[in-house]
Amino acid sequence: MHRQFGVLAAATIVLAGLFVHPASAIPVVVKDSSFEDLVRAPMADPFAPRNWEIFSQGGQAGRATLDPPLPGQTGTDIAFLDKDLDGGFAVAFLDVTVIEEGTYNLTVDLAHQPGREPTSAPFKINFEEVGFGAFQLLGSNPFPVGTANDEGFTDVSASVNIPAGSSAIGHYLRLVLVTDDPEPGTDPLNPGGRYLLDNVRLTRTPAGGGAPQDIFVGESSFQRNGWFRTWTDGNTAGQYRPPAPVFSNQQGDQLGFATMSDQGGHAGVFQDHGTIQAGTYTLTAGIGADPTAVPTDSYLVLKFEAVDPGFKELIDDQTIIAPTELNTTTLTDKSNVVVIEEDSPLIGRQLRSVIVAEGGEFGGPRTYLFDNVRIDFAPLGGLTADFNDDTFVDGADLAIWKGAVGVNALADADLDNDSDGADFLAWQQQLTLPPGQVGAVPEPAAGAMAVVLAIAALAARRADRV
Repeated sequence: MHRQFGVLAAATIVLAGLFVHPASAIPVVVKDSSFEDLVRAPMADPFAPRNWEIFSQGGQAGRATLDPPLPGQTGTDIAFLDKDLDGGFAVAFLDVTVIEEGTYNLTVDLAHQPGREPTSAPFKINFEEVGFGAFQLLGSNPFPVGTANDEGFTDVSASVNIPAGSSAIGHYLRLVLVTDDPEPGTDPLNPGGRYLLDNVRLTRTPAGGGAPQDIFVGESSFQRNGWFRTWTDGNTAGQYRPPAPVFSNQQGDQLGFATMSDQGGHAGVFQDHGTIQAGTYTLTAGIGADPTAVPTDSYLVLKFEAVDPGFKELIDDQTIIAPTELNTTTLTDKSNVVVIEEDSPLIGRQLRSVIVAEGGEFGGPRTYLFDNVRIDFAPLGGLTADFNDDTFVDGADLAIWKGAVGVNALADADLDNDSDGADFLAWQQQLTLPPGQVGAVPEPAAGAMAVVLAIAALAARRADRV
């Protein structure tokens, strides 16, 4: 009974918010739209660690989703490092912070892929200093095969001490998770061993003693964040939490940022949102200038791109925002609008939104700040609830929704990759009557009650089977 009541309450809450959006505008899901998901401590200056760089030369490396997760896992995603008989390496590395005097301690959760136990290649935690493109090894810590297993994640830790006067001070600290020894394969379909990585934590203990200080590690659990970063040398972008709110109308404590230097190039963030459909997409973001480093020479761009593996194309025109259009106290809404015609070759490709600074700042590093990113989609013809593609929204589409709600995305009218009450309401709003058919669109209140009861009943039946 309690579970059914919870489902009914959740459905009612969902429907309560549905009437605020007109039928012609469908909100597209923007993950981490206000840059709050990757929480970090306040900072005086914008700085973002790079995303984990994961690649290999000899074997494979990357991110993966474990289903089911291993015991001790954080989130659904992990990183993996493979090794086989070939030479080379598999590695994940991340630049995290400016090096100071003291002792750094790195802990990572380590496991083996079930059925692919490493037999000879050890896992290593290396520390490197990075300055002006060059890097130097500070310390290497191998962990022999057998340190971890395939039954769950095991904590492994390594430390490096930075003494007073070290030439590494002032450079960036790079964390390197690597295996670079040959690994014979026992299964021709799955050669070699595979290490799984999760939940990376870093602390620094000051040279004079005291409690260890936590150091922010971006993507610590290898979860696919909403925003990805793009930059060229000398520039950076990411998420920034100033010591105090910068703008009177910002959403939450954190902001997105793009910082440009006198080297020119670009810096920004981007995100993918699902397959492109015919209609009008509107990208809007609140944009401002950092009051301590106001841009003067570069410009900010809002744009959509169509992407496929190995393919990227600008969709229509981009919106170019000059620094003179912005201020340092209030975020100004700026938008980019693109129209996808029904015969467009871009339909079916991935929609990507991009916020990027371009040009150069000849007076030194200057920063754009942005927040509250949203995308609206007005479908061509307004028939996103035509689930069977027969050019009508009718009872046949309702039947598809009833079978899909809470199960799959076959009745996804609002482009959020599931089938729920919002999709029923879209069906109700788009309901059409083919010639000769008699009927009427249900009243909103009656429709809302119907969907609440339908969701509750379906969820209750499915819960009983769990």
